[in-house]
Amino acid sequence: VNEADLTAASASLTTVGGLSVILAIFYLISVPVFAIGAFGLFRRTSWARMGAVVALGFSILLSVLTLNNGISGIIWILISALGIYLFWTDEGIRRELEH
Repeated sequence: VNEADLTAASASLTTVGGLSVILAIFYLISVPVFAIGAFGLFRRTSWARMGAVVALGFSILLSVLTLNNGISGIIWILISALGIYLFWTDEGIRRELEH
């Protein structure tokens, strides 16, 4: 093992460590967002639609950042995008949550 290999390995470990910290921060932010959105949907509040859209947006962001799951990550992105579309545009959902 030469010095160049050790330097490259050290740099890649630093990058992975930094990305892990960023991903952990996103996870810590997303948990309360999901909880607040779920509470709003359970109580059928008027802001619950936007809460669901924000929570699903976080879900897409986390799926993109952890795309190493392969096809299941892509399927989860598509399901979340469908959820965003439905909460954003569906009149039945809008009418149900407009109290």
